[in-house]
Amino acid sequence: GQRLWNQSLGGNGNYDFISDLTLDDDGNIYSVGGTQSTNGIATPGAYQMLKSGPTGGQTDIYYDGFISKHDPSGSLQWATYYGGPQGRTYFHENIVSGGYIYAVGLTVSTSNI
Repeated sequence: GQRLWNQSLGGNGNYDFISDLTLDDDGNIYSVGGTQSTNGIATPGAYQMLKSGPTGGQTDIYYDGFISKHDPSGSLQWATYYGGPQGRTYFHENIVSGGYIYAVGLTVSTSNI
C-alpha cells in the first residue's frame, strides 16, 4: 500500500485518461488512453508527434489515442499520439512474448490509423 512513485502524462487538454495498462516481463509499464491535449504527450522521435483530431473551441470533445512506456522506476521512456483527424480513438492493450504490444480499440477516423 505504499506509493513508490507517481508520474503524470498529459498537457493542456481538459481531459486525458488511461484506459488500460500492462506490464512486460521486465516490469516496464505500458499505458494506452485518450487525450484532448495538444502538448505533454509525445516524446522526441515519437511515431506521431502531434494530435490529429480537431483542436480548440467546440471540437475539444475529440480525442486522440496515445501509447506510452514507463520503466519500473516510473521514468517515461517514450509516448506517442495515435489517431486520425476525426479523433475519438480509444485503446486496450496486451503484451505478448517477444515484447510486442498489441493495442485494439475504437476510432471514428478513416485515415492515419
